[in-house]
Amino acid sequence: HAPLFAYVIPVAGMMLFATMTVLQKRIRAIATSIDQSLTIQCLTASLCFAPWAASEGSFIPVDTGHFFFGIAWLVILATYICYSVYYILLRHYPPARISSIVFLSPPMTMLWAWALFDESLSPTMLIGTLITLLGVILAFARR
Repeated sequence: HAPLFAYVIPVAGMMLFATMTVLQKRIRAIATSIDQSLTIQCLTASLCFAPWAASEGSFIPVDTGHFFFGIAWLVILATYICYSVYYILLRHYPPARISSIVFLSPPMTMLWAWALFDESLSPTMLIGTLITLLGVILAFARR
């Protein structure tokens, strides 16, 4: 029962991320370190989301342990470790192959939500996951 934009934003974000990865490799952008790339990415995202956060209330976070645990998880695991691995792989493999891995993010999020929060899984979700896996396998298949 989520609004349409709740589905459009993640799909558009993944499509844009994959497209920009391929374009960056093709135009041979200025070589940056992983730390520089992550800094640029995080600052850009902050600038994009700041007006939205301001319109919803305050920039001051809720002072709870759960909030800080979530932020630590987001910064250390999801941002630094995952994107570092992504950028390292991009240096060794074609961008189309590596970008295809990004499409595994929604199924992994779905499985984490099921395992951690007892979210229900529907047959449609499982079919979507299988289609995504097939796409990644095809992207990695030798021609």
